[in-house]
Amino acid sequence: MSSKLQVLVVDDEPDMRAFLRDFLNGIGVDVLLAEDGQSALDLIQTSARIDVIIADYQMPRLNGKELFRVLSVKHPRLAERFIAMSSDLHALEDFEKQCVRLPKPFRVGELSKALMSVLPEADRKTHFSGIFPAQ
Repeated sequence: MSSKLQVLVVDDEPDMRAFLRDFLNGIGVDVLLAEDGQSALDLIQTSARIDVIIADYQMPRLNGKELFRVLSVKHPRLAERFIAMSSDLHALEDFEKQCVRLPKPFRVGELSKALMSVLPEADRKTHFSGIFPAQ
């Protein structure tokens, strides 16, 4: 089993999935990809471990808000480590207050800060010591 952080990226835009995969791989993170919320739930059921979910708000089949609601009931630890992305600021304002919200477009520094904010301190030290400044 990998000791690397495992992040599930959920976005219906292939370019966004590729960008996030490349950035996260570049900082030593293992990445799983899903194109919608339903595919994400399927991956969650079959994956040994997922540490963080980064999900777009607007997607077919099951959107980010619906995914978050399912996780809140079935996988509360993952709901606590959920980052919601959207270019629709009103959608993010309407989103659950319990998750981190990341407006698109964003800079990698904002993504890094969001990622660090959902991880417990021990995980931040284990996975990102020396990569990001202490939060």
